Amino acid sequence: MMKHWFRKATVVITTGVVGTLGYGLYQAAETYYGSNGYSLRLRGLDPGFNDKALARAIVMHGAPYVSQAIADRLGRLGRSWGCPAVREEVARTVIDTLKGGALLFAYYPDRKWLAESPYFQCKDAPGPADAPVVATAEPGTAAAHSG
Repeated sequence: MMKHWFRKATVVITTGVVGTLGYGLYQAAETYYGSNGYSLRLRGLDPGFNDKALARAIVMHGAPYVSQAIADRLGRLGRSWGCPAVREEVARTVIDTLKGGALLFAYYPDRKWLAESPYFQCKDAPGPADAPVVATAEPGTAAAHSG
């Protein structure tokens, strides 16, 4: 089983700076074939954090630098320049599962984002008072990934 490596995202999609995936909620859009092969366009839904993802061509794609061998050699996975990259062997399955509107959530406990993202303002959310609470886990903990 591949170990999971989490690093703080240091650049936010809206800033226009290339480097890492921005935090927040994304909606999977359509697929296409590009320079990284079969890819999935992502629509950023977090205003001020990732809402320029489509314009910046932030897409999910397979990549050879997402592997246990790379993680072992570098102590981390390779750089995707802002796109969520997955192992090439599972890229088509993952992309086909998400395409057409599924939601993808990129998390890191950044104080500014947690305070400003509308998706963390649950006290103002409409809905029944007895709605279930979804548990969260810190990246790298056993509860953060199952598999």
